[in-house]
Amino acid sequence: MAYRRGYYAVDPAKSTADSPGKISPIVAALQRGTPPFAQVVFEARVLAANDPAAKDVKVAPGPAGEMTLPAAHRYLVDFSADPHALTWTPGPNGVAHGEIEVSMVAWDADSRRVNYTDHAFAVDLDPQQAAKIIASGLPVHQEIDLPAGAVYLRVALHDLASGRIGSMEIPLRVPNN
Repeated sequence: MAYRRGYYAVDPAKSTADSPGKISPIVAALQRGTPPFAQVVFEARVLAANDPAAKDVKVAPGPAGEMTLPAAHRYLVDFSADPHALTWTPGPNGVAHGEIEVSMVAWDADSRRVNYTDHAFAVDLDPQQAAKIIASGLPVHQEIDLPAGAVYLRVALHDLASGRIGSMEIPLRVPNN
């Protein structure tokens, strides 16, 4: 039997030549091939914009993502987050306030980033909305343009109040047409 007797660890709080600053947890969650983060549990449905199941969705005009892609294919990502994993602060008239960040990074087969999105927003729920969300999950809709070929889409949901993150990687085969 052979095994390592030790290892060299890098203190994440200290800067080095390879790591000039502290890495954001959301950036770490979006790296291709990293294990999923499970502090915020969510489901995600990914559909091509031309999929018959997405016929009732109004696609946002303009590019979806921060990188310009020639001949891009629009994909729709619908999240349903477990509201129990998010931090809600009480507001006036029974309103529950939360703040979340939804991020997506598309990687190609060679682990090159081909597009990304990052949106942070506040969610305010009145008591009726909160009861519905508790029963069915917090819905969030995002869109991203993807190039043809093998794409690995990393999606993450970040509760800004607590710092908890949920993430997953979704392999896709984007057609050429």
